[in-house]
Amino acid sequence: MSNIVLPYLSVTQPIGTFYMTVMTAGVLLDVVDILRRDFSPEGRKRVQREYSKEQGEKIAKYALSNDATFPTSIILSAYKDCVLIDDEKMVLKLGRQVKFGDSDQDEVWEPLNALSPFKIGEIVDGQHRLLGMRHAIETLGEQHLKDFELPVVFMLDLNPNDKAYVFSTINGTQRRVSSSLIVDLFGLRDGRSPRKTCHELAEAFYEWPNGPFTNGLKMLGKKTMDGEMLSQGSFSKYILRLISRRPDDDERRLDAGEPLAEDDKCPLREFFLAGKDATIARILHEYFSAIRNTFNEEWQAKPEEYLLRKTVGFAALTKAFIEIWDRSKVTDPKSAADFFSNISTMFRKNLGERRLTSAYFGSSEKGAKELSDALTGADNPFKMIK
Repeated sequence: MSNIVLPYLSVTQPIGTFYMTVMTAGVLLDVVDILRRDFSPEGRKRVQREYSKEQGEKIAKYALSNDATFPTSIILSAYKDCVLIDDEKMVLKLGRQVKFGDSDQDEVWEPLNALSPFKIGEIVDGQHRLLGMRHAIETLGEQHLKDFELPVVFMLDLNPNDKAYVFSTINGTQRRVSSSLIVDLFGLRDGRSPRKTCHELAEAFYEWPNGPFTNGLKMLGKKTMDGEMLSQGSFSKYILRLISRRPDDDERRLDAGEPLAEDDKCPLREFFLAGKDATIARILHEYFSAIRNTFNEEWQAKPEEYLLRKTVGFAALTKAFIEIWDRSKVTDPKSAADFFSNISTMFRKNLGERRLTSAYFGSSEKGAKELSDALTGADNPFKMIK
């Protein structure tokens, strides 16, 4: 291929100006990176999800059909100084600045071409379309698909927060993405957010020495070792209800610098409003530690046989927390430990002969409510704690 010069249409929206153009699948595969999110220091700055081979193979087969179409743009975050914009000719020139001396001014523009292929950006959205094409080209031998034209959007100067926002917005309304990944991406958000706090709590509990969830959450929704039962997404979904009932509204207000409203139905919201996330973590640590100590067999010894550490059990425990929380009795870690120890003992008594298994409680939201009522005694007014 000769030097790449692409005509463009510019689009200006609140996030900034981006540039729409057309590139062939073969060229794109040569010049872009696909960087997936993981737990390495660099991986924490990435937004791309894990590749699904099954999805890629489906796309490859579809690309070979007579009416194949991919009208949705591949979103590309261009690397710094890899795109020159010629406003007069309305073209994008792809390449890179190369130093030939010690001075910052000793640089020359190296156009991108077949003789010197290098990466000029990373995919923010569209990896499965592109890798499906690669599967068809390399595995199925369909070389003609190298010339398959794809709409491409170049976005410039995106920071990790911007990339996370673009990825989450696009994928949150299309093909379902793991809720754990969506929550995890809030870790890249600038400033405070209820969902970012939940993400940070999940990370903290996963790494908390000898804590109730130490190595017990499926981070990014994937099980990597024995003992990981509850997904990061489920953990965050139910913890979120303790601090916010309208997280989207809270995030818009926080971005605008507006104060957040109090909400008595979210028992730990006062600490979130005060920026005391560490206090939230400590309270929840004492609560779930007390549950673990009282329900040792169900939580620690044989968790697979019981509901407590599965989604329905965790949902029930957070619902129960809302019912039993009493701020006046929790003033420090010691009082919190005593308070929740008494509460968990009462939970055990309220259950009576019922076991925390699917034989007694369903696995739906209704089952979570029934389990919560059984723990708190709400299904028997004469035993109710509160």
